Amino acid sequence: MKNREIHNIEKLISKLDTLPGNTKLPEFNTAWMDQSPKKELDPFTVKNEILKSRKVYNAGQLAGIAALLMVVLGAAYLVTGYDRILKQKDSVADANTQNRQMLRAIITRVNGNASIIRSNIKAGVFQGDMIRQGDRLETREGEVDIALSSGTILRLKKNSIFTLKQYDTDGVDVRTEVYLSSGSLLNKVKRINAKDSHVVHTPTAIAGVRGTSFIVSVDSEKTDISLLEGSLSVQSAESSESERILEKGEAVRVSTNVDNTEFKDIKSLENEFNTMKSSESEFNKEILAAAGDLEEASSEEELKKKYNREVIEIVRLKDGRTLNGLVISQVGLKIIFQTVDGSFVLNSKDVLDINYKEN
Repeated sequence: MKNREIHNIEKLISKLDTLPGNTKLPEFNTAWMDQSPKKELDPFTVKNEILKSRKVYNAGQLAGIAALLMVVLGAAYLVTGYDRILKQKDSVADANTQNRQMLRAIITRVNGNASIIRSNIKAGVFQGDMIRQGDRLETREGEVDIALSSGTILRLKKNSIFTLKQYDTDGVDVRTEVYLSSGSLLNKVKRINAKDSHVVHTPTAIAGVRGTSFIVSVDSEKTDISLLEGSLSVQSAESSESERILEKGEAVRVSTNVDNTEFKDIKSLENEFNTMKSSESEFNKEILAAAGDLEEASSEEELKKKYNREVIEIVRLKDGRTLNGLVISQVGLKIIFQTVDGSFVLNSKDVLDINYKEN
């Protein structure tokens, strides 16, 4: 080794000896991670700055700097890694939601006056009307039966308000959520597979179903639930810790708590559930399946493009209605008809004639 190099080493050692022995690095502040660099330096600039400062750190300080860098880099990795996991979860959830197909339920019976509210537009309800996610039904002195694709039948009693909150499928399971604001709803629930779900919400209660028959009645600030057969999970809308599992013949009243109550008029309820079988047989599974595979459109031109048709059809019905749209399919004597405003299952015997709309 040359004398000049030895001299430089000795000079460097002497400088190390003069450094304060208790030099401390600044404490780590998590706020630094949210700050962007004020200045970016290339390696040559960094080298020049170091040479100009001629500051030399001892072994302990270098170890501290290394530890600090590891903490900063490790924390940054954890934060970005966690953020990446959350984004992946969100993307998976979005994909699952996008992959679900919206289904349609069919009005199988209308007795008296009832209305449907869709996109803030109110219209009368007729047998064969299809309702979809987001639609609201209101009854006055009437009753309405609703058939779902699984074979489930719902009966909305007089003076009731009902919303179909969710009704969709991913091709395997069917999810159904309804909201009963007031009045009474009879539920005769069937499930095609174990993953199907049927949930009834009210202002004070949540009832989760697994193949059963029950009635839910909402009055003021309470909900009465009576179970005719099967089993039923019931809880207060305010607390999941209030969950109760009802067995056949049990009844509860739900406000802030779930309390036992008397099951009244069991025999009359059994008889009414038996009358719902006619609604179940009115529209077979083939019709319900076809009703679940319809294309919606915001204009007649868009509707024609989606179904590759040249002209719009005009259907005149014996009840005085006129519908503009397309005949999508026919199952027996039932015609599935799609319009811009909604979907319908029409009895051919109720149709006066079908003509073509002039362009």
